Amino acid sequence: MNASQSHRQTHARRESGFVRLAALLATPLIPDDYIELVNPLWTRETLRARVEAVIPETADSASLVLKPGLRWQGHRAGQFLRVGVDIEGVRHWRCYSISSAPERADSRITITVKAVEGGRVSNHLVRELQVGAVLELAAAEGEFVQPPSHGDPLLMITGGSGLTPVMSQLRSAAARGAMPECTLVHYAPTAEDCLFRDELRSLASQHPQLKLHLVYTRGGAKAAHFQAAELAALCPDWQSRRVYACGPAALLTSVEALWAEAG
Repeated sequence: MNASQSHRQTHARRESGFVRLAALLATPLIPDDYIELVNPLWTRETLRARVEAVIPETADSASLVLKPGLRWQGHRAGQFLRVGVDIEGVRHWRCYSISSAPERADSRITITVKAVEGGRVSNHLVRELQVGAVLELAAAEGEFVQPPSHGDPLLMITGGSGLTPVMSQLRSAAARGAMPECTLVHYAPTAEDCLFRDELRSLASQHPQLKLHLVYTRGGAKAAHFQAAELAALCPDWQSRRVYACGPAALLTSVEALWAEAG
């Protein structure tokens, strides 16, 4: 157990003690009604998180730094969660991948949201959400996680916001000092639209076993979409690697078709 985990457990025990005391004092009324007035993150019935920062990533995306409440049980790198946000008195639920590592020292989590054209919730989260707002959360879930490493080299193919769960995995590996041999091929419309571009380059420079290829699909002489010849040039041994792919449906369809063709 590291220091941050020990701190989280001590803090959780202290908050749990307060919750039990509040429950006794509030009987026969509902304790959460009183607890929420003190701190909405301490409620036992609902998992909530406070927005501590909204960090612009590109012109149409942002990372939300969230402080989760008492019921948060943590996550595995690569998982997602459901987020509930109230807009004009209506609760809307959406799923977003967690982009932070489970090992983050301050116990915060981040989700990275891309504003979709016409998307009421995504545009609200990226452009209108204020620091201090409280969101409702569901527990982390999803199977897009890496099993215990056996030293197998990885190939990660991502597109657009499909990079976010992979970013959690890379950040986790870096935090643990366990970066695997990995080739990451990420597709974005332009360099300005590429999520985490500077951090990815920094990770690749710090970890030589991480081979980074940023491919831009719009403009320029080298604009390209996913294709077999390009993959073979970027990662010649692609057929022998364990593969993770996340991104738009068109990208995933092309990836699955190539692997099916290759047997």
